[in-house]
Amino acid sequence: MTHHWLTRHLRIAVAGAIALTLVASCGGSPSAPATNAGQTTTASNASLTAAGDGGDTTAQNTADGDDAGNTAAADTNSGDAGSGDAGSGDEVASLISATVDGQKYEAQSSETTCSTGATSGNSFGNQYSDAAKQEGLSSLQLIVDDVAAAKAGTSEFTLTITIGPLGEGTDYTVAPGTGEGDGTLTLDYGGGSTASATFSGTTADGASVNGTLQCRQIINLG
Repeated sequence: MTHHWLTRHLRIAVAGAIALTLVASCGGSPSAPATNAGQTTTASNASLTAAGDGGDTTAQNTADGDDAGNTAAADTNSGDAGSGDAGSGDEVASLISATVDGQKYEAQSSETTCSTGATSGNSFGNQYSDAAKQEGLSSLQLIVDDVAAAKAGTSEFTLTITIGPLGEGTDYTVAPGTGEGDGTLTLDYGGGSTASATFSGTTADGASVNGTLQCRQIINLG
């Protein structure tokens, strides 16, 4: 009797152990953790989604900020351009173009360089000098003795052009009336505030000089 009772209980115990082993091997017992894992995964996905949306929002805000910055910069640049245009350049009073021995030079001045009456009541002149120039045409000095005679072309004039720094550059003088070279100058001036002159000649050393002078402002020194 005792033997049969022990045998039956041993079988029940062995059967229970086998059942537990099978359940464990099939993953039956971790059912609750699996649910927790699913919840964790869902929460994790929710976090990633939130982080992604936040990142997109941040990126959009950054892009909007950049666009705003670019717009502000563009507005600032437009303002600068407007200021530059408003304060750009002084009015040109004189334009000079001269060719010396085949080399062309140009200069201009915002100050009035053309005048009448400097040496006589019927004279015309130009006194242009730029001490800051280290090369090119730095000076053009002109005296026309008789405005009326110069309208048809005259040799009674004195012209000196300086190429290079004042006091150190090379002077080219054409003054037919005093025997320094020869040439002709034509002046278009009717007594108003503008004039133009065309000159052509040769220095005593044989250098060729020709060019034009345009006066947009004239001062009367007589």
